[in-house]
Amino acid sequence: MIYLGIKIFFCTCDGQIGALPTTDFGEDTEFIVREKACTPEGIGEVKAAAAQGPVVLAGCSPMVAERFFGNLPIEYVNVREQVVFAGHPLDKAVDLIRGTVAKARATLAPVLREMPVAAKSAMIIGGGIAGMEAASRISAAGFPVTLVEKAPVLGGIVGKLDRLYPEGTPGSHTVYHYVNRVTADPNITVFTNAELESMGGQVGDYGAKLKVSSSSVGDCDACGKCAEVCPITVDDYGIERKAIFYGGFGSYVVDAAACNECGECMKVCENVKIGAFEEKEIKAGAAVVATGLKPFDATAIKEYGYGVYPGVMNSIEFERRVTAGLIKPDKVVIIACAGSRDRNYLEYCSQVCCLICLKEAKLIKDVNPDAEVWVDYIDMRCYGVFENFYTAVREKAGVNFMAGRPSQVLQREDGKLVVRAENILLGSSVEVVADTVVLSVGFVPETELLGKLGITANEQTGFPTYLTDSSLFADSNPKGIVLAGAGAYPKAAVEAAREARSAANSVVNVLMADSVQVENAVTQINADICASLNCQLCVSACPYGAISLNGEDKIVVAEERCMGCGICNGTCGAGANQLEGQSERELLAAITETVREGDVLALLCRWSAYPAADLAGWSKTAYPANTKIMRIPCTGRVTGGMVEQALASGAKGVLVAGCYPDACHFCVGNFKAKNRLGLVGKYLDQMGLPGALRLEWVGTKESGKLTEILNEMAGRM
Repeated sequence: MIYLGIKIFFCTCDGQIGALPTTDFGEDTEFIVREKACTPEGIGEVKAAAAQGPVVLAGCSPMVAERFFGNLPIEYVNVREQVVFAGHPLDKAVDLIRGTVAKARATLAPVLREMPVAAKSAMIIGGGIAGMEAASRISAAGFPVTLVEKAPVLGGIVGKLDRLYPEGTPGSHTVYHYVNRVTADPNITVFTNAELESMGGQVGDYGAKLKVSSSSVGDCDACGKCAEVCPITVDDYGIERKAIFYGGFGSYVVDAAACNECGECMKVCENVKIGAFEEKEIKAGAAVVATGLKPFDATAIKEYGYGVYPGVMNSIEFERRVTAGLIKPDKVVIIACAGSRDRNYLEYCSQVCCLICLKEAKLIKDVNPDAEVWVDYIDMRCYGVFENFYTAVREKAGVNFMAGRPSQVLQREDGKLVVRAENILLGSSVEVVADTVVLSVGFVPETELLGKLGITANEQTGFPTYLTDSSLFADSNPKGIVLAGAGAYPKAAVEAAREARSAANSVVNVLMADSVQVENAVTQINADICASLNCQLCVSACPYGAISLNGEDKIVVAEERCMGCGICNGTCGAGANQLEGQSERELLAAITETVREGDVLALLCRWSAYPAADLAGWSKTAYPANTKIMRIPCTGRVTGGMVEQALASGAKGVLVAGCYPDACHFCVGNFKAKNRLGLVGKYLDQMGLPGALRLEWVGTKESGKLTEILNEMAGRM
């Protein structure tokens, strides 16, 4: 349905904007002048009008006006910053209003989406420090919690370690407290030996299927007979144990993933029950992903001999063996960044590896002060308080540091290990003989789990593309799936706990509400048109996993995940995919009525280039008056059709400007724009219009760069 009767509110911004040459914008419009629309009375009047039909608000920048009018379906015209402050005639404002009115005429009725919070409970995936902290916080707020842990015991990686640095605090000070608190809480249901199979639904009403082992150990006197008869041996990060083993807290537990269900343990203890995995279904209004640290498999680093030489181990294995008394090396070489920052293995820095490297160096010195310890490093990245720890290890503990990535680890006939490296600071090659070589490896994401949750991953790291608790993006729609701790990216235990509290608050805020509102515009897909082409390009184009195939092979949009970027629109060859308020029909209508012969149309990303244009107005930086600026959600939304329409309407040039490539608000929008518009530019070159299209990266403060580009375009054409 097309709306008629458009109300145009023209705000003079308390006298800063003069009278327009004309107020005639069509018979279907009502032109209303207000001195200051942002007063309580003015806000009420505009809101009342927006509830009845289309509203165009001409006055200050939308970056200012949205502070007062929020998410109302209002079309803004920036007269103050980009016409008056820029020193341009008000005839330009008339063109901008005409274009915006045309866009409003082409706009379908807005849809207000509210999602009821039907399930007043939470699910936590991961039983480490972050998972247990989040579970406790949500439970304390009065909401039931289901805690799902893949391992047979709670505690995560921290639970396997002896102590935490820089303080050297025993892990029991942290883990025991958490485990006791969680397991004693009647509001928290704990599933160990459990995995998430699938998850569907939406924020406020998720349905999850779990695969849970039915094996259990009842009243246990910790006699250990079950482990004695168990035929399965497991290497648990450097410590050998059985498939049924002492899990701490006075009881033996079953490692369901390793158990072959032979039943030998049940023959010696009636309290042991061995069973198959069962499927359980649970409901949750929101969830926290707190999957913890997952070490990189060092067997891939062939040159270091991991898995070949017994004396080569990763950091976790080393710590567990040392503290268990299984090894007491006299000479240790710790290789920092083992496999990290290396295009052959992990291209990224895992953030905590340097801290762990220092921790193991200090640990062996604590256990054996006479041990000789070497740390081979590329860079020691110790942020915050950890810099003091680095200084203490280097200057007080007697640990030796050598700059340079080792090239190879070999084993001599006598069993000693030889580490070949180059000391960059001395400019010479060295060989260090050691009993033990410790690889401080990086950490990798739980890729399979992220896929089940529909969370897209960064192409380089594999970790989530964005934080789904929206802590970085105030514009995002409500997210019912929140990341915490190393589930988002590797981090220290204290940071994981701190982040878990924030995640718990996000979940509690959702569960306390009767419903949550989808704030952003959402892309809509015409299933009939889409089915005729069935290209599925939009599925891979979406940075947030909001678009997918349903069971009937139809493209569907998860509205709570859609961020309103419009990137998918640009990939749709059939025109079936259109973003509310930024559809092709609306934008083409706006371009047609805005552009005049000889204009330069500037399509500016709302997150970077558009604020730069506002700043140019405030700083009185000159640029041509025939520049017509339109605010777009992302450069990735721009299509060749929009460029062609501008040129057909008389524009002599089109500028598309947005965030710098690695800083795109929508992760990959500018990369998509570069690829798509690059082809459009080549086409225009072939048509005899060289330079008619420019794609530029402009930061929010780079008003000078923006105006320089606009002046160049005006002078060249």
